[in-house]
Amino acid sequence: MSAIIGTLPRLDRMNEIAKDGVGDLFEGALYRLFKDDLVINDDTLISTLVASEADYTGYSAISLTIEGTGIDEGKRAQMLCNNAFFQPSGTAIGNTIYGAFISNTGGALLAVSKFASPQAMQGPSDVVALTYRENYPPANSTIILLES
Repeated sequence: MSAIIGTLPRLDRMNEIAKDGVGDLFEGALYRLFKDDLVINDDTLISTLVASEADYTGYSAISLTIEGTGIDEGKRAQMLCNNAFFQPSGTAIGNTIYGAFISNTGGALLAVSKFASPQAMQGPSDVVALTYRENYPPANSTIILLES
């Protein structure tokens, strides 16, 4: 069952998407996980998230790709992205994952969300699956926890 997790409003980013197009902003974008119980708000820095990035056995960031557009329940245009599946490859190093963030090659923080409850990533039987939705006209960006 899908669960929408906490999001931050990013009206500045939505305006940039509308003005400059999606391609440049999301070029080289990555789904990433963080392992510390951070306070997430409008002042959250990419450097803080990178310092807390997951390091469980087999972890690596996953490329975000734009797969198309659609219409959400509120009849707004919606950018649809690929699903990202994170799974440890062993048990040598485990993490408790508190949330996810998306960054691009320019080092910009595109989205960040803290999970409603932390997710254990201790071994190959643990999985965190995410996807990302961006709505227009401007609204909250949403990282969606698909399963855990």
